[in-house]
Amino acid sequence: MVEQEESPSSSNDLQLELKEKLEAAKQLTDRYEKMLQEERTYRQELERVFEKKSKEAETSTFQLNEQIQSLERLLDNLSAKFNNEMKIVEEKFDELLSINQSRLDDFNTVNEKYQKLLGLYRKNASNMREDNISLPQTVDELQFECLKLREEIIETRSAKEHIEEEKASAVAALNSELEQARAMSGRMMRTQENEELRQTICDLEKRLSESQAEAGAMAKSLEEFRQRCSQLQVELDNSEAVQKDFVRLSQNLQIQLEKIRSTEQEVRWQFAEDVAKCNSCEADIRRTTQKGNCLHCGKVFCTNCIKQQISTGPNNRIAKVCSVCHTLLNRNSAPFFSKTFTSPS
Repeated sequence: MVEQEESPSSSNDLQLELKEKLEAAKQLTDRYEKMLQEERTYRQELERVFEKKSKEAETSTFQLNEQIQSLERLLDNLSAKFNNEMKIVEEKFDELLSINQSRLDDFNTVNEKYQKLLGLYRKNASNMREDNISLPQTVDELQFECLKLREEIIETRSAKEHIEEEKASAVAALNSELEQARAMSGRMMRTQENEELRQTICDLEKRLSESQAEAGAMAKSLEEFRQRCSQLQVELDNSEAVQKDFVRLSQNLQIQLEKIRSTEQEVRWQFAEDVAKCNSCEADIRRTTQKGNCLHCGKVFCTNCIKQQISTGPNNRIAKVCSVCHTLLNRNSAPFFSKTFTSPS
């Protein structure tokens, strides 16, 4: 293989190109470090907001529990009030029953008196029948006795009718009071208490719906925060991976630059038998013939690392070069490290 040497200007150009690549890599690394710091700051802020939302959710849940307990106490109070009102109605009903019983007792007493009076009257009538009757002797006396008996009959009948009317009135009054008590009890059970309980149930259902809506909104917000945190974690991992790749790239470029600087005092062309490892992938090439020199930098590479080609000279001859030299010579090609160090997707 023909030995080739490069001019000092070519070496300076190569060194300048590597310096530019190193400077660009450093700037890119600084930019990614800045982006990474911004992502960390944003993530910390998001975690702070997430923690704040979590505390607010806990506070809201505690308040809802307090409201539920308060509503339960209110329901217990309403139940106690309802039971108290029912007790009052029952007492009133018992009182009316007692009054009714008292009226019935009075009626029975009056009836007994009436029966006694009636028995006494019958006894007197019987006695009168047994006694000697002094009949009137004249027509005038007979008429007078008839009128007298007629008046007594009218008075007795009037007293009887009055007693019966009083008895009927008392019974009717008691029945009316009893019906009123029953109606009042029914109305109280059907209207006031039922309305209060219905209103309480509506309030409880409304508060329960509001609580469920708030809980659903908080759960949705928490899920969105979790997804955002997961995305930020992935982006952070990607940024850290890219930063590591560019650190490795910077180190690689630094090594390449140091190698170029160290070869300023020696011949650039390497002989194949003097090289044990590939200058790119560091594969062992001592016992293989599949190796060759880069026609630009003169270093020895394995066949996999020297596949790049470049046209050179007035006749556009094809020359095999390494990846680094191909990047330097062909400005339209992608940098070699874009294939060697790829950031994770």
